[in-house]
Amino acid sequence: MKQLKVGICADVHQDIINNGCERLSAFIDEMHREKPDFIIQLGDFCEAHERNKSFMDIWESFNGRSYHVIGNHELDMWTHAQCKRQVYAIKDVVSYYSMPGSYYSFDCNDWHCIVLFGSEQKPDAAWEKDPHYIGREQRLWLEADLKKTSLPTMIFCHQGIDRGGTIDEIYVRRILELANEDAGWKKVQFFFSGHHHNDYHNIINEIHYIQINSMSYQWLGRENRLECFMPDIYEKYPFLLHTVPYKDPLWAVMTIDDDGSVCIKGRKTEFLGPSSFDGDSAFQNGMYPTVPYISDREINWRKNE
Repeated sequence: MKQLKVGICADVHQDIINNGCERLSAFIDEMHREKPDFIIQLGDFCEAHERNKSFMDIWESFNGRSYHVIGNHELDMWTHAQCKRQVYAIKDVVSYYSMPGSYYSFDCNDWHCIVLFGSEQKPDAAWEKDPHYIGREQRLWLEADLKKTSLPTMIFCHQGIDRGGTIDEIYVRRILELANEDAGWKKVQFFFSGHHHNDYHNIINEIHYIQINSMSYQWLGRENRLECFMPDIYEKYPFLLHTVPYKDPLWAVMTIDDDGSVCIKGRKTEFLGPSSFDGDSAFQNGMYPTVPYISDREINWRKNE
C-alpha cells in the first residue's frame, strides 16, 4: 500500500470566531509545507453566504485535493451580524461548497474514504435547531458503497456516532460492523468527527472513533459569558461572547505508512480569557474534558488483522 497523508480540521466557525481567516490561513500554509494527499474539513466551516468568499478563497488556495463535510451550522445558523436565524437549503450548501452531494465517497492511495451527512432532518419530527440524523436512504447508500469497495475504509462525518451525536447512531455503527463481518477483515478502520469540540479516541468493536477538536474555541452555552476581547469585537461577533477561544488554531495531520503504522499529529495551545478558566470549570462539554489541544496518537493497522 502507498503512504497516505491527510490534513484534517474541524469547526472553524468563521461566522462566530473573529479571526477565522487567520486561523484557516495558518492551516493552509502548514498544509502547503506538509503536502498531504488531501485535506478535509469536518463541518461548521462557514455559512454559504457571499460575505465568506474571501474565507473560501483561502481554503481553495490549497494546491491539492480538498473535501468538505456539512455540519449542522451550515444549515441553521444565527447570523453573526444580526443575531437572526438563517436557514440554508441543503442543495444550496452543496452548490456553495462544490460538493458532489451531501454524502459521497472517493478513493485515495489505496484507501476508500466516505463522507457522511449527519444533519438530516428526521421525517417524523418537527424542525430541530440542530438536526442530527442519518436517514434510511443514506444508510442504504452507505451499505451499498461499503459492499462495492475492496479497500480499507475511513469515514468522515460532522457528528460522532459513538456518543449521541446522531439519533440513529447505533444503526450506523452496525452497518460498519456488518461490513467488517461480511468482508472477513477489518475493512472499516476509522471514523473521524467534529461537532463536539472535544479530544478523544474511542474503540468500539475494533473500529476507531476519533474526535477532532475545534480549530477555534469551546462553546460555553448561551447562559455563560466570557469576555476576552474589546467590546467592539463583540458588536460584530456577538456569539463570540459565549465561547472560550483557543489562542492558536488546532488541526491534525494523519500519516498512514505502508507498514500499517498510523500517526496522528495534533496541536496544543491554551485558552484565551481569564486565567481561572480550566478544563475542570463549570463549562464542561459532556463526558470529556474541555481542553485546548488535539492529542498525538499512534495506532497500528494491518489489512490482514
